[in-house]
Amino acid sequence: MKAYRLVVRGLVQGVGFRPDVARIANSLNLKGYVKNVSGGSVEIWVEGERVEEFLEALKSFPRPAIIEEMKVEEVIAKGFDKFFIAKSEGVGTRSQVPPDFGICENCLREVLNPFSRRFGYALNSCAKCGPRFSMLYSLPYDRGNTSMRYFPLCAECQREYEDPRDRRYHAQGISCAKCGPEVKLLDSEGRRVLVRDPIREASKLIDEGFIVAIKGMGGYHLAVKATEDAPVRELRKRKNRPRKPFALMALNIEVMNEIVEVKYEDVLNSPEAPILLLPKKKPSPLSDLVAPGHELIGVMRAYTAMHYLVLMNTEDKYSVMTSANPTGKPTCVTKECVIEMEVADFILEHDREIVHRVDDSVMRVTDGDLVFLRRSRGYAPKWIELPWNLPELVALGAELQNAGAISFENKVILTQYIGDTDELEALEFLENELKWFMEQYSLKPLAVVSDLHPLYNTTNLAQNLSEELGIEHVQVQHHHAHVASAMAEWGEEEGVGIAVDGTGYGTDGMIWGGEVLKVEGDRFDRVCHLSYFPLPGGDRAAKYPARIALAILDIIGELNEDLLKELALRLPGGELEARIALKQAKSSIFTSSAGRLLDAASALLGISWERSYEGEPAMLLEAKSFGGELIERIEAVRGSEVDVGELFRWLLEARKKYKLKDVAYTFQYNVGYNLGLCMRDYDLPKFMSGGAAVNEPMVKGAREASGEVRLPRRVPTGDGGIALGQIAVASFRLWT
Repeated sequence: MKAYRLVVRGLVQGVGFRPDVARIANSLNLKGYVKNVSGGSVEIWVEGERVEEFLEALKSFPRPAIIEEMKVEEVIAKGFDKFFIAKSEGVGTRSQVPPDFGICENCLREVLNPFSRRFGYALNSCAKCGPRFSMLYSLPYDRGNTSMRYFPLCAECQREYEDPRDRRYHAQGISCAKCGPEVKLLDSEGRRVLVRDPIREASKLIDEGFIVAIKGMGGYHLAVKATEDAPVRELRKRKNRPRKPFALMALNIEVMNEIVEVKYEDVLNSPEAPILLLPKKKPSPLSDLVAPGHELIGVMRAYTAMHYLVLMNTEDKYSVMTSANPTGKPTCVTKECVIEMEVADFILEHDREIVHRVDDSVMRVTDGDLVFLRRSRGYAPKWIELPWNLPELVALGAELQNAGAISFENKVILTQYIGDTDELEALEFLENELKWFMEQYSLKPLAVVSDLHPLYNTTNLAQNLSEELGIEHVQVQHHHAHVASAMAEWGEEEGVGIAVDGTGYGTDGMIWGGEVLKVEGDRFDRVCHLSYFPLPGGDRAAKYPARIALAILDIIGELNEDLLKELALRLPGGELEARIALKQAKSSIFTSSAGRLLDAASALLGISWERSYEGEPAMLLEAKSFGGELIERIEAVRGSEVDVGELFRWLLEARKKYKLKDVAYTFQYNVGYNLGLCMRDYDLPKFMSGGAAVNEPMVKGAREASGEVRLPRRVPTGDGGIALGQIAVASFRLWT
């Protein structure tokens, strides 16, 4: 009789893995045990005639469990008389915190089945789906340590919880209408609206054009009808969000097909259920105000029973579903916050406390690669394992689109999406989440790590934490961290990478953002960069990039009165502001920023000339290039610089000769192409990271110039992935 001992590593704790293993083993008449062990792993002992079938079954194990590594050792059978779930050993406090997962097919089937006792139950879940991290007070992940502890199980739920054969065995979040949280409808002042069915009433209100706040797993959404201008316009007005795209939630894939070109169905239907940016269907049934100027629409499936039931009863079966957050501040997790916003007409509420705010994750496809724009619900706080050991560290990330991180052993845990820490509330959110992780993992950090920028709030917080904890404060240059982040998640200690973004404080005091860095451990060489150009008026140039276009044209000797007057129309202060900007350019700070260069091109081409949200002109430039073709390759590398003037001179001439989409595509392609040329001759792994590394024409250009260029896969290319790079760099600096 054959016997094997297996140690399975990955996301295998808190996701119903052990009961599933037991069911598979019992179905094959095998004996042995399964148990949780230290390091977030699971040990399996299995013996019997059909052990090979068991091993084969584990290779295609169902989600949300994720098997990253499986060590198999043939052993001598011990003669167990059954297969059982053994008591956990040595798990301690360093088991993996499971993230939140979207509702599974079995639970949704129950919600829709009139003969099920959970028919219409809006908070249905099992061992494979539902909230985890968002309701967790402390480790270990037991019901008594979650916000479900206030809802004692009824007799029927208790029976399911205790039955190893039931899919709700040890499912900490389970409940039913008898024993679970209550759903109710409130008006804009928080008073209960007495209706027979709060969910159906919320659906009706959306159809009638009202704004309805809906309490989800990790925060509140704002829902409005997406096919009419008036409700979307009113949401923009109340939320003070003039043009930034809204995400949509659809009932299912079939409904999504009405609004976008559906791709990556496995991602959309996955337990993580992220928002995925997909091409808009044409003609589109959507209001043009949903995502002005964009060809990609962010869509996600209804990932809770409550969302599903609301959308099921609407006319369209989809709606805008955007975070309910005061402008620039974190998403609301209480009804009081929603009421204070004064945006929602009604609130669809349940009384399970949200312990950890967790926004929706956002992904897109860039040149065939699935990349994160925001890593949060469904993915955080899964840890990332590196192929080398790390000191215990705390990293605070960057200033915008922030996520922090901690490290221990060979693991890095990134927080959920935090937001822009130039707002006090977001900074406090970051500090609280990092301290929670430090406490749960009994962390004794050797150092706290931050960006190099002296004026970032995260830098100041890092200094305060270092003094509070009596530990070292390590600073890492922004673009070094970007490249190191991509390298670390690919398991490389040495490489060369392109870092492209809006702004980052350079070691020479300039604003970097279009860099090629050769990185080895904690050291980097800046081997190439976009040539410097002025930012006349600093932040005002970033808001009104026609100022940058004027300055570049002036430097390269191409600015004339006609051009000045043309660009002056794209400035709120008109011709007077244009002339002031030219004077300011003589003494302004200079930058090598790819993001600001794309902004300037967008303004010159008349695509977008005012930034109302982060990256708007550059994003609309890419949107305009969809379907565009490459006109020509421009080789503008001069020594260790890419000549921005030469690229801009080409743009000025090309806009008169060719289609706008072809000009937009070619310009972006050539920015990436020339940065790619700078690293072509290095016999090292090649990477690309930074907020602009999701720009498809730029990535295509870089890849065609230098061959294989790897993008981050498990963390955002932008500032949400920087904390990983900060930890990687600091670990080499402190331990080598």
